[in-house]
Amino acid sequence: MWRGLLAVSCALVPMKAEASGGPIGACEDAWKQVAGQHTTEGGTVDAAAAIKDWQGMAAQCAGNGLYEIRLASLYAAADRSSEALKVLDSVKAFPSPYRNAAQLVHLRAEVRLLAHENPVPMEKLRQLKPRYLAVVRQAPESDLANEQIANYMIAIEDYASAIHYASRSIELNSHQWEPNRSLAIAHAMQGEYGPAIAAGRRAEDLRASLITDPELMYAVARSYAAIGNVPVAEKTMGILAHNNPSVRGTPDWNACIAFLAARLKASTLNK
Repeated sequence: MWRGLLAVSCALVPMKAEASGGPIGACEDAWKQVAGQHTTEGGTVDAAAAIKDWQGMAAQCAGNGLYEIRLASLYAAADRSSEALKVLDSVKAFPSPYRNAAQLVHLRAEVRLLAHENPVPMEKLRQLKPRYLAVVRQAPESDLANEQIANYMIAIEDYASAIHYASRSIELNSHQWEPNRSLAIAHAMQGEYGPAIAAGRRAEDLRASLITDPELMYAVARSYAAIGNVPVAEKTMGILAHNNPSVRGTPDWNACIAFLAARLKASTLNK
């Protein structure tokens, strides 16, 4: 299940340049143009398509730190994590305003590389925890840092911590779908089904395309079934299958269907 969760972590890092005008300001203007040209209907940047255009700004922007973070973010989002790490590691020292953002992108790229190993080396994954915590300590008021560590905590199955950081992220910025998604999954894994359903609804309200997201939809379906509303749980699975047919028959799909069937049987016996 956690492979899908980590995919969320490859969102681009939104940052604001510390100085307007001058070289940094000009590069930020260029970034806005590149990102705008490759923004999808869902509001995200098509990283694979944007990489070449952003590389074309190297002569103007390379070496300021921010350019490298943007490029590494694109590589990570395009599932080219080794290239993302190479770009970040080529910078001797990031300017202080960008160090935490650079560390977040670096961690996400590392996580993506681990996600491709089979089996996933969970011990190596857990070893990243001190570095995630260090980023949040340096930027406790960053909604992005809190959102990213919440997602990471789900990956290492620390659901209580995931709930803590996702809730903090929402306190800082209530218009995010990512931490609501994390809350839904973490609450469901904790057996807290009412809060899971509420968070899942908020996430889907903020990002309609999440109806294709297996991990979120499984969490919501299980939660509805657990509180006795099996028909809505079945409808949730039907919506997922209609919008993402490839999930049918996968181990996670079968496990969720079995969970719903068990709940339906239990409710029938109790009548």
